[in-house]
Amino acid sequence: MPSLHSLEKRVEALEAALAQQNARQSEAVLSLNEAASYLRCSYLTILRMIKDGRLPSYKMGRRVLVKRSDVEAYAIASPRKM
Repeated sequence: MPSLHSLEKRVEALEAALAQQNARQSEAVLSLNEAASYLRCSYLTILRMIKDGRLPSYKMGRRVLVKRSDVEAYAIASPRKM
């Protein structure tokens, strides 16, 4: 039977792993189409925002992606009238 100390160590290790997984999930990425849908604008508008430097982007192979957190920050900083 495992000792209490070894169980505490395992729980700490699992908590650390869970925290890492949550950090990775918060840095989820979106395709340009997904970002356009989120911001309720066109794909071309997203491309212009990237070109103008208003929205940072990242390349993964041939795909251009944006961080969900960057898109959310842009939406908060630049509210549009609906």
